[in-house]
Amino acid sequence: MIDGETDMKRYIALATLALFFSGCHFFGSGNEVETVYLTNLIENGAKVWKPAELEAYAGKVVFELENTLEEAHGFVVKGVNDPVVVGPKKTVKVTANLKPGTYPLECHLHPAHVPSSITIVEKAKL
Repeated sequence: MIDGETDMKRYIALATLALFFSGCHFFGSGNEVETVYLTNLIENGAKVWKPAELEAYAGKVVFELENTLEEAHGFVVKGVNDPVVVGPKKTVKVTANLKPGTYPLECHLHPAHVPSSITIVEKAKL
């Protein structure tokens, strides 16, 4: 039979390995994907994507777009991706590879739609 001290040492060793391997992505493998969430709604009589301002790290960014309204709405990261239509009461995902900078997020279907933006920053190296 194994004594309590040996069990504890084995547990600590396994926990340390699990923690190490689960945290490896924090050391910048370069394959990280960041997801940002936007919701389309009406605010003060205007159609908006909320939040109005986002921030993410450079690289692959997934935009998860939820349209809460009864009509389709558009989404485009200006100068980056092809326009996407988000159907009424639907959620879609759009992926873009973004370099540092600020990008307007617009509805190409409704010019009066209040735009938002995303600021992309370089990930700090450890």
